[in-house]
Amino acid sequence: MIARTVRDLMKRFAVRGMYFDPYQMAAVAQRLQAAGVPMREFPQTVGNLTEIASGLFELVKSRARRLSRRRHPPRHLSHYRD
Repeated sequence: MIARTVRDLMKRFAVRGMYFDPYQMAAVAQRLQAAGVPMREFPQTVGNLTEIASGLFELVKSRARRLSRRRHPPRHLSHYRD
């Protein structure tokens, strides 16, 4: 399932790298890399997960902020405040 999804993403987008935890997904990553997918090891360390979580939080927060300024924001953001 994961490999099929990754291959689909490769067809639809200009993927520069697929990051994976080498302890959880090594076998799938090897097959995908053999198929031409640019796989990148990204161990689940505290530092790496903090970096990813912070980046994701900022993306979500900035998107929510833009949507909350609309006249009729999506219901799940109607109580959001900067």
